[in-house]
Amino acid sequence: MLAPMLRYPFKHIANFRDLGGLPAENGGMTRWGVFFRSADLSLATSEEMAFIYNEMNIRSIIDLRAPIEVQMCPDDFMADSRFTWLHHSILGTIGFDETGIATGEHDTPTMFNFYKQMMERCQGEIKALMCDMAAAVKKGAVLFHCSAGKDRTGVTAMFLLSLCGVNDYDIVSQYEISRTLIAHIRKEDPTGSHYSNMEKLLAYLKAQYKTPTDYLRHIGVPNAALKTLRDSLYMPL
Repeated sequence: MLAPMLRYPFKHIANFRDLGGLPAENGGMTRWGVFFRSADLSLATSEEMAFIYNEMNIRSIIDLRAPIEVQMCPDDFMADSRFTWLHHSILGTIGFDETGIATGEHDTPTMFNFYKQMMERCQGEIKALMCDMAAAVKKGAVLFHCSAGKDRTGVTAMFLLSLCGVNDYDIVSQYEISRTLIAHIRKEDPTGSHYSNMEKLLAYLKAQYKTPTDYLRHIGVPNAALKTLRDSLYMPL
């Protein structure tokens, strides 16, 4: 039986982590082996793919990248019949040139500008993502990723952890970890994952919608899907 780990040290996949092991509401915790996150999978070897399927019980791969990113860096999971491969570009119609990110600023706190746009302009995409995640987790563990596994992946992880009542400081700390775990693959992109970006996003959602979960309800994610996601990830102790 595979022992649960917070981070899995794959040689060809960066920032590969389990969402399990975090304290949650009512004295519970997030369950190991249900939802995983990572950077892109384009360099994954056949041995790593077999391990992901056989040892980690991952059955669904959800790619959050834009179509051009998928085209430029395709992965073998797309055509592997063992996996259900789903594409959800949660950038929507936001162009990379209008994200408001200070791309030349190291560990920039301006990623929040991008996240705020996602919350308002990509609601349909986020709703579809959450609904498909709820359907996918019924078949086995789910791996979701974007390019570096820090922004679109980080926002998605935030929603899943919030559903379980994970404290904001744990959500922020999990977001910030990406800065270290992707340094070796993102030398040309110094934007990082400054903690204040996630703090500002959580504050924005609470000010506008009360909670991240209420935001998901506001954009039309059915309560049944939210319950499935929470029941899958939350474990009472």
